[in-house]
Amino acid sequence: MKKYGRFLAGVLAVLISAGSTGFYAVANKDESSKSNDSSKTSDKESSEDDDYKSPELKKRDNKKSDETKTSDGTTTRKEETVYVLTDANGNPTKIIVSDHLVNPQGLTTLMDMSTLTDIENLKNDDTFSGSGKGMQWNTSGGDIYYKGYTNAALPVEIKVSYTLDGRSITPEELAGKSGKVTVRYDYVNNSTTTVKINGKNETICTPFLMATGSLLDGTKFKNIQVTNGKLVSDGDRQAVIGYALPGLTSSLGLEDNEDIGIPEYFEFTADVTDFELKTVFTAGTNSFFNDIDFGGINKLDELEDKLGELADAVDQLSDGSQQLYDGTKELNKGVGDLKDGADKLADGGKQLNDGAVSLADGAGKLADGTKTLDSGAGDLVNGIKSAKDGSDKLVGGFTQVNDGASQLKDGSAKLANGLGDADTGAKTLDEGAASLADGASKLNDGIQKVASGSGALADGTKAIDDGAHSLVDAIKAARNGSTQLVDGFIQVNSGAADLKSGTAQLAAGMANADDSVAKLKDGADKLKDGADTAAAGAKSLKDGTASAKDGAKSLADGAKTLDDGLKSAKEGSAKLKEGTSQLKNGADDLKSGTEKLAEGISSADKGAADVHSGSKKVASGSKALADGAATLDSGAANVAAGSSKLSTGAGSLSTSAGTLSAGITSSKAGSAKVLAGAQSLSGGIDTLAEGAAAIPEKLNGISDSMTNAANGLYSSIEYNKQVLASLQQIYASNPSDDIATMIGTLQQTIASQEQIAAGLAEGSSQISADTTALTNGIASLKTGAAALVDGAQALDTGLATLDEGGKALAEGADKLYTNSKTLADGAAKVSTGAAGLKAGSSELLNGANALSTGAGSLSAGLTTASAGAKSVDSGAGKLQAGIEQVNKGAVDLDEGLGKLSGGSGELKVGANTLFNGISAIDNGVTSLLEGIKALAIGAGSLSTGASTLSAGLHSANTGAAALDEGAGKLQGGLTQLSEGTTKLDDGLGQLTEGGEKLKAGTGTLASKVTELVAGAGQLADGSTAVADGAKKISGGTHSLAEGIAAAYNGAYQLDTGLGSLQGGLGQLTDGASALDDGLGLLWQGGQTLKDGTYSVSTGSAQLLDGAEKLSDGSSTLYAGITALDDGAAQLKDGSKKLEDGAKKLNSGMKEFRREGIDKIISAYNDDITPLLDRLDALKKASKAYDNFSGKAAGTEGEVKFIYETAPVAVAKKDD
Repeated sequence: MKKYGRFLAGVLAVLISAGSTGFYAVANKDESSKSNDSSKTSDKESSEDDDYKSPELKKRDNKKSDETKTSDGTTTRKEETVYVLTDANGNPTKIIVSDHLVNPQGLTTLMDMSTLTDIENLKNDDTFSGSGKGMQWNTSGGDIYYKGYTNAALPVEIKVSYTLDGRSITPEELAGKSGKVTVRYDYVNNSTTTVKINGKNETICTPFLMATGSLLDGTKFKNIQVTNGKLVSDGDRQAVIGYALPGLTSSLGLEDNEDIGIPEYFEFTADVTDFELKTVFTAGTNSFFNDIDFGGINKLDELEDKLGELADAVDQLSDGSQQLYDGTKELNKGVGDLKDGADKLADGGKQLNDGAVSLADGAGKLADGTKTLDSGAGDLVNGIKSAKDGSDKLVGGFTQVNDGASQLKDGSAKLANGLGDADTGAKTLDEGAASLADGASKLNDGIQKVASGSGALADGTKAIDDGAHSLVDAIKAARNGSTQLVDGFIQVNSGAADLKSGTAQLAAGMANADDSVAKLKDGADKLKDGADTAAAGAKSLKDGTASAKDGAKSLADGAKTLDDGLKSAKEGSAKLKEGTSQLKNGADDLKSGTEKLAEGISSADKGAADVHSGSKKVASGSKALADGAATLDSGAANVAAGSSKLSTGAGSLSTSAGTLSAGITSSKAGSAKVLAGAQSLSGGIDTLAEGAAAIPEKLNGISDSMTNAANGLYSSIEYNKQVLASLQQIYASNPSDDIATMIGTLQQTIASQEQIAAGLAEGSSQISADTTALTNGIASLKTGAAALVDGAQALDTGLATLDEGGKALAEGADKLYTNSKTLADGAAKVSTGAAGLKAGSSELLNGANALSTGAGSLSAGLTTASAGAKSVDSGAGKLQAGIEQVNKGAVDLDEGLGKLSGGSGELKVGANTLFNGISAIDNGVTSLLEGIKALAIGAGSLSTGASTLSAGLHSANTGAAALDEGAGKLQGGLTQLSEGTTKLDDGLGQLTEGGEKLKAGTGTLASKVTELVAGAGQLADGSTAVADGAKKISGGTHSLAEGIAAAYNGAYQLDTGLGSLQGGLGQLTDGASALDDGLGLLWQGGQTLKDGTYSVSTGSAQLLDGAEKLSDGSSTLYAGITALDDGAAQLKDGSKKLEDGAKKLNSGMKEFRREGIDKIISAYNDDITPLLDRLDALKKASKAYDNFSGKAAGTEGEVKFIYETAPVAVAKKDD
């Protein structure tokens, strides 16, 4: 494709790096610094004075502002794909347009514009109205997909031509022929616009990128050559893909430049057998130009000035890369030498480290041994001194023990006498406790009877409560009867009123005599009925008052019985309260006495335990002293023998220490040389690191260039993917084998491009990784060198300390030899004293054992006495608690009976009053019942008279007057009777309220009686506890008597044992004196031994300290050497990669200079302002062409073209 690819890459590189001097900064740091300073000054001046910008710069700023205005994502868009079907020569035969109206806001009405015909909705039933510029879609809130047809002129035409063996031929003629065939696709850009560039009107084309692809049969097409495209092989099938940018050369003003050729066509040539060509597809788009941002270049004047400097910087960078390559070769060679030296140094360092570790281990064992020796000698001396001090105290202690034994013997005699008295008192206490138990049992029986009587009281109270319930129920029944009586009187009164009205009407006129007589008969009947009802109510009232009278009588009798019983209970409760109070006082006194008794016995028992424990310790100490004396006697002989061997070993140690000190001095001189060499090596590595510091920055620049190239290729891949998507859409609507093959080939092309792009990205990453490895290697090398210096210094310091320790060891060995002789003399004296100590300790042990036996007997007797006293005290405590409960229960019982007695008196009075009231009611009800009976008789007579009246109307006037008078009187009597029954009802209501109060009082009485019963139960439980406590007291006092008797016997035995103890203590005192003398001699010899072992320990400690420092230093040195060796290996690998990278850098910089920068500069004669203006115009023209068939105002657009060229094939013959 000639060299347009490199040219375009160069143009983009200039645009991206406009205003930057990055390459120049890498090549020449000093010039970069000056350039940056001038750039800062220029920026400052520009910000202070806007008029400094040239008119061209201001115009470009305005363009940038306009072009950065983008959609907010809510604007309607129209995405258009134009499918062009052509014949084999490229002439259009049909144009199908597919439109997609994007409805981001979910509008129900979308405005549109279209020049298409036969428009068809492809997705749903949404319709449109109007046509041309006035189309309107009625939507359901979603997007619209539709297609149509057009014959409009295309922005880019494709002309396909064929040649066979150099001769033009038509596709129909070429089909089935064989030979050398060339197929060429020329692209003609018909979409132009006029713009002003550098003050002149210039015609530019809308920038379209055209890509054509076709599948070839590998068995028929051989030796394929492609111009402005690429050949992709897949077994027997071949795919040719070509690219073109029609009109771009003229639009950029490069028609006269022969070195720069932007493709306007695509062709392929092959040796063909039986020619045929399947369907060929071409994709065209202008969207790639829309995404290029030319507005970011806002310093054109500075870019023009720097372009020449950029070329110079590239030259310097190229020269520098050559020098870098030469230097890395030398570095690689030096690193190899460094690695060899580091390996040798690592081997020597390991040997040194192993030797230092062995030395440290030996010194450690020596130090541990001498330290143990010194510690043992110190412990021996301290032990002897402690034994001496202990023997001194033992002599004084035996004197005090002897005195104390005399006092103890006197005290034991007094204890025996006191326990005799205690035994007599305990027997008396035992008898009193038996009496107490008997009295408590009788008290319990009496209280049980009280509890039983309280149960009977509860039963009586319940009967009263039940009677009160019956009384209230009877009163309620009487109240119901009186209510019925009132209702009857109301009816009678109503009948009387009717009778009065009837007689009045009868007196007024006889015309209605029959009706009046009938009403009179009815009134008489109602009167009779009312009288019967009243009689029944009065009977119910009579029965109720009788029941109430009986209940009230029972209530009065029960209240009297309750009152008499409560008085008796109150008197018994007072006596019970007085008795429990006295019982409580006695129990308190008993508890106090038992507590004191227990305290006294506990103190005596504790003293006896102390004596027993002390005697055991004396016996144990005596045995330990005897054992220690025997061990000391044996050990003294061993010390004497070992001191001789120590003297011999000390002489050998002194000789070895001198030899060790000389060897350490020699090692110290060698360590100084190692330190000097390590410091020199560290300085050389620092120089190497400084020289390599600039390399990573340069490699990073190369890596960035490769990354940019990969990104550009990825953009091409994205476009191919768009073409592939379009082909897949065509295949979906019009499937064919040719389209499927084309899709497969294009997918392979994309895969190949992705491999290339991945290779560029991988190369960039590898350079970055190599740079990192180089940086890490240098860092590791510096770290290893530093560790080497630290290790060498630690080695030198450790050897110095080791030298001092060796000298101290020799001096200590000499002292050890001298003092070992003194130790032998002291050991002999120790042996003599140990024999005397052994004899005296045996006598001490016998006396201590006798003391322990007597103290044990005393302790056992007092322990038994203490247990008995505790039992007595426990029983007295329980007795006291039980009596307190009895006393409290008696108080509560007395208070409850007082309250109950008062309530029973009130109950008695209320019951009598209730009985009298109910008797009066009963008498009144009897009279009422008789009156109602008379009323019923009179009502019967009235009915008979009415019948007679009906038979003799002739005397009606006289009878009516008499009847009217009698009815008036009857009405008055009934009124009085009604008032009486109303008062009766009110009295029964009050009686009901009183009955309810009576019922509540009996309920309260029942609950109090229940509480009384519960208190009586508690009283019974408490009396039982008192009886149990009394029994326990009796048993405890008996045990106390037995314990005191045993204590008396133990005291006698104690007195006898103390006599034996006094004799043994005398012998023990004599033995302790002999022990003290022997320990004095032993201490003197041990002190001499301690001085010698201390000197040996000090010297060996210094030797160990020096050996440990030597070991630490050698370990650090070895670690540093290892790190140095690893760093050298990494540096060797990194320097090799650096050499390879520098070689590629040098080659690439020369190519970049030759193919990129030189041609850009020469193409525009050092002035690229026209190029930038043309690029701006091209972008503007590309953005302006955003539809083919039209779009509504305010709608964003995007369009792409798919051309399908008809295949060339041999026509089939008809059968």
